[in-house]
Amino acid sequence: MPRVPWSVSEVLYGILAAIVAVGVVAIGGMALISRDGDLTEFGATEIVFLALLQLCFVLVAMWFTVKRYRSGLRLMGFVAPKGHVPFLSALMFWILALVASAVWGLFIRAVGPDVLKPTDIVEQLGGLASVNLLVLLGLVCLWGPLTEEIFFRVFILRGIASNFGVGFAILASSAIFAVFHISISKMIPAFILGIALALIYIRYGSIWPSIMVHSVHNATAVLMAKSAESNLI
Repeated sequence: MPRVPWSVSEVLYGILAAIVAVGVVAIGGMALISRDGDLTEFGATEIVFLALLQLCFVLVAMWFTVKRYRSGLRLMGFVAPKGHVPFLSALMFWILALVASAVWGLFIRAVGPDVLKPTDIVEQLGGLASVNLLVLLGLVCLWGPLTEEIFFRVFILRGIASNFGVGFAILASSAIFAVFHISISKMIPAFILGIALALIYIRYGSIWPSIMVHSVHNATAVLMAKSAESNLI
């Protein structure tokens, strides 16, 4: 993949800017939601704020790439991959990531501390499981993957890779991706998924297979949560 003009220092500034922007939106959103309703129940207001949180990632990435350097979408990986092989291979990467995460989960459940043990899928999604399925799929399975892939793979991964090499960039960007999931129990699975998404992006030079896999991953989680929620009723 060609080098990109933004530097690692700009990546760090971008991460800091994203943290500040997400924090401001989150605090404002929680204040408004707690005043008008229950923080554990998701409605139209909560959906809007979640979408805004993820929009912060896009705005930061675009500021340091398209706005500052006039980087075209092709340089960022918005190109169509050749044929169906990249998408099929991407699914294989995802399956391997799921297997690795499952092995990790079994290991932690057997010998690890409770804080690292994976949480139930319904508990992971929290009140989102009660949202209309189509709205949830649009937010979590389309908008979320698009915004996160632009920020973590296009902006962070490419910026680090152009200065420190691909191997380090894959590990570093995946670690940052994991930290942004906040929950300690989610960090290792998110790190494993981040590695798979980074490998897909680097291997094919297109962001679309990564977005597709990220969407499939989130859709699987949403459908599992919806199914489990229905069985509990």
